[in-house]
Amino acid sequence: MNSTADFFELCLILLRILCQSSFVSFLTEITVYNKKSFLFADNLSFFYRRFAQEK
Repeated sequence: MNSTADFFELCLILLRILCQSSFVSFLTEITVYNKKSFLFADNLSFFYRRFAQEK
């Protein structure tokens, strides 16, 4: 897995979240997903798809 690409994807997701003022919602949901034993990479792809669809 390319960690550099993952880092930039994470930055993109964070920028989208901050622009949409839903950072608290993101923290709540990612916590719920982590409690369900989702991998962090799965969380990133999930949120990337979700925020991309909201645009």
